[in-house]
Amino acid sequence: MSYEEIPDEQIVLSVENGVARTSLYPSSSSSERLIASTSRPEKAKTTTSKPYSLAAAAQYWNNVFTSTKSTIAKPFQKVNQAIRRKFRSPQQKAQDEMMQTILTTPVKQVVITPDTTVLPSTVVHIAARRSGLLGQPLGIDRVQEFARFIQRWYARQGYVLHSVTGATLLPETGTAEIRVQEPTAADEPVRIIFCKEMVIDPQTGDLVTFRQYADKHTQRRTFGFNAEVARKDLNWTYVPTPMGRTRPRRIAAALGLAPGEHFRWNESRWKKIVGSGIFKRVLQAAPKTDDNGTVQLQMLVHEAPPRHLEYGLSKSLYTGDWEGELDFEHANLLGGGESLGLTFRRGTKGPSGRLRFSDDRFGLEGGYDVELFSDYIGEKDENDAKTSLKPLDVQESRLNEESTPLAEAKSSTRGPLLDHRSGATFRLRNPIDRKLMLNSVATASVEHVTTAEGSEESIASTSLAVGPFVRSLPRGARSNFDASIMLGSRFPGKLHFPSRKETISEEIERDPFTHFAVPYSSITATTRQTFPVVSTSKRSTRPIVLALRHSVVTSTKNLPKHEGRAQGLACNIRGAGDIGSISSAITGTTEIRVPVSLPIDNMEQDASIVLFGDWLFAKKSTTPSYIRKSCIGLGLRKTLQGIPLKVNISYLRGEGKIKSTFGLGRDFEI
Repeated sequence: MSYEEIPDEQIVLSVENGVARTSLYPSSSSSERLIASTSRPEKAKTTTSKPYSLAAAAQYWNNVFTSTKSTIAKPFQKVNQAIRRKFRSPQQKAQDEMMQTILTTPVKQVVITPDTTVLPSTVVHIAARRSGLLGQPLGIDRVQEFARFIQRWYARQGYVLHSVTGATLLPETGTAEIRVQEPTAADEPVRIIFCKEMVIDPQTGDLVTFRQYADKHTQRRTFGFNAEVARKDLNWTYVPTPMGRTRPRRIAAALGLAPGEHFRWNESRWKKIVGSGIFKRVLQAAPKTDDNGTVQLQMLVHEAPPRHLEYGLSKSLYTGDWEGELDFEHANLLGGGESLGLTFRRGTKGPSGRLRFSDDRFGLEGGYDVELFSDYIGEKDENDAKTSLKPLDVQESRLNEESTPLAEAKSSTRGPLLDHRSGATFRLRNPIDRKLMLNSVATASVEHVTTAEGSEESIASTSLAVGPFVRSLPRGARSNFDASIMLGSRFPGKLHFPSRKETISEEIERDPFTHFAVPYSSITATTRQTFPVVSTSKRSTRPIVLALRHSVVTSTKNLPKHEGRAQGLACNIRGAGDIGSISSAITGTTEIRVPVSLPIDNMEQDASIVLFGDWLFAKKSTTPSYIRKSCIGLGLRKTLQGIPLKVNISYLRGEGKIKSTFGLGRDFEI
């Protein structure tokens, strides 16, 4: 929204009742200029050739006669003006003298009328100094320069409808009164006109829905019309509809528009609203001035369908197993972009579910989430898993050995096997002022954890995540950084005591379930970089990319076991087996992403080959041992039917094994 300069001929200097008045008359209202800025009209085609015609000849001689007439009449006009000055009336003489006084009277001070609550006095003083208005007679060029300065300040602050309308000089005091127009928002700052898409039937000209037209076309196909219905080939139009879910007051609050307050446009907030997904398309958005002078933002929108049902596969954060997932979401529950979602997951064992309510305030400050969860976090018994893979005679000897108290004590050092967790989580977006921290999320959570043996404990935790902080590097490279810190405490519940007496319990570290109010903490930091290297071909717009990611995580020894397992799954390298629960780790990833164009027509060319190398150095949670792993490999990336697929073939150094893995999701981007 840019300020349009006012031509000189639209500024009039006059004297009314002994007061000099300079009035500015813009060619169009501010609201009209705002509307014009939202559209891009096509430029009119100009014709450079001027063919000779009789009309052109007549116009040429008319200009010649007019110029000759003006030259002849010029001396007579000067004589006429001299006679009129000689025989002026007393009133005319007084007005001419006043005009002469005004043209020579310097401006001593500049005031804004009516009184403004927007323009600071320092801005007015700077504008008067830079335009030369102070200390000089009131002039059209100076008033115009002052108006330009004020208008630019209005635009930078978002007051796109505010403007300077004129100036008045009081010669007695040398005061220049600058008149401004500062419209305020109406009682209803935003009005939304909802529309829906309709198809114009090419045969009848009637407006029908796409489903109605498709059904009609399907019936015609039985009589020899076999062409498929393509949406892009139809003639669409938008028809106003009285029903809509989005509430205008929520849009006004997100834009910062309040009744009676100055109309202030925030472009960044507007982009967040448009990109929130509640509108499929914003056809028009323009301010309209009411009869009382207030301004109302009128929107013509097509809402997106609010209900979504999706299904797919996901990997459990706590067990690492694949699970089938069914997800239902209502994306505009209360008319302000609030969402209500229900997720159900089921793996080979226990089910998991989540119920969440979210109001992100269109990505602005104050957004929050409330989530109720019930997760299956069952873990495998390592002893049983290892025993099942050995021959029968070895299994029997193993069972005999484990009957001893020492073996029982050793097996108990691992602690009870986890089974289930349930609780609630509250997230607050941007709790820190965005001027100090651009992105931040605070989380508070309470949960109840049970084990397969029947033990229980309660956990309360809070965390703060900041970032990502994105930075642009030379030659198109980018980098970001994010970090999080978590503090919590574990409270014991019902305990399960073993049936046999622990003979060497003093040599065994007791499980944290038996402690009271055990505190713990965890810190994670991650940095990523992408470096475009070179394009694969002249026709390809996707370059070869070098991608790096490094992460560090550390926690205290009393970290809950399922959180430690989640850290182990998140830090593990590609192709490696389960590393279990870890307390600290440093990981690194290096990728070279080479785009590949497949020789298939009508296919999105997003395939790529990835050369990667991963490394890991971690400390186990249950033992003082360390884990060192590294791998190199080759991967393939391709999106099919909107699902991003990943296939990796890894060679694990130290183990000498080649393993293949399959995954869903895209590689990290910045």
